[in-house]
Amino acid sequence: MKRVIITSIILLLSFGIINAQIIDPKRAARRAAENRANQKVDQGIDKGLDKVEEGIGNIFKKKKKNQEVALLVRKHLHHRKRRITG
Repeated sequence: MKRVIITSIILLLSFGIINAQIIDPKRAARRAAENRANQKVDQGIDKGLDKVEEGIGNIFKKKKKNQEVALLVRKHLHHRKRRITG
């Protein structure tokens, strides 16, 4: 009895594998084309978002540099003012 059950399971699994290998070429080609197009679109979106992130990062870097320059100018003017009045 166990042999019959094991043989039946093996046959069912083998039929499942055989059926999985039959592919509709038109459907497979369409899916491959869609997947490739989606992948290229995703890559383009990723590159665009990377550029946006770089731009945002550069805005803050420039702001920080400008603040540092302004602080140096204030210090310089303060020292100059002390020399003139002092």
